[in-house]
Amino acid sequence: MARVSIGDFSVMSYLSKKALRHYHDIGILEPAHIDANTGYRFYDTSQVDHAQIIRRFRSLGMSIPDIKALLSTDDAAARTEIITSHLQQMEQQLAQTKDTVAELRELLAPTLSHPRVEIRHESAASVWAITAIVDSADIDRWFPRDPPPARRCARNDRRTARRATRRSVRPRTVR
Repeated sequence: MARVSIGDFSVMSYLSKKALRHYHDIGILEPAHIDANTGYRFYDTSQVDHAQIIRRFRSLGMSIPDIKALLSTDDAAARTEIITSHLQQMEQQLAQTKDTVAELRELLAPTLSHPRVEIRHESAASVWAITAIVDSADIDRWFPRDPPPARRCARNDRRTARRATRRSVRPRTVR
């Protein structure tokens, strides 16, 4: 094992000196020796594999805590779980990116067909409208039943329909 300076180790590991200092500060890649007088960092050449693992997983978007956990365990199942978890996160991110791309393409794509608009002139007609404000918690109790005015109108009982109109149903003219 040969010791090399941080500059030489940077070249060997393809990690910048700044990254090596940061990885030392957070405890993910410690130098083999630090000169007490100068503070210079020296690494063993045997640490190159460790540094390249860090570089590879960082290039794959893995977080520092996950890399630290990955490097700190000898359990193959635990390492597989960390990598699988990262893979799932990347797949979710990819799906979100694909959705975003599709939406952006829709915004840029010209409309292929125009909606069909038809203008008609119809004679005026009376219609019935029943309106109510129903709380979402009460919708199950309200929806299955026909409101009494609607039942009366459906039977075409004019006398009952007129009384219902005075209570809760307002006739409207639609043009």
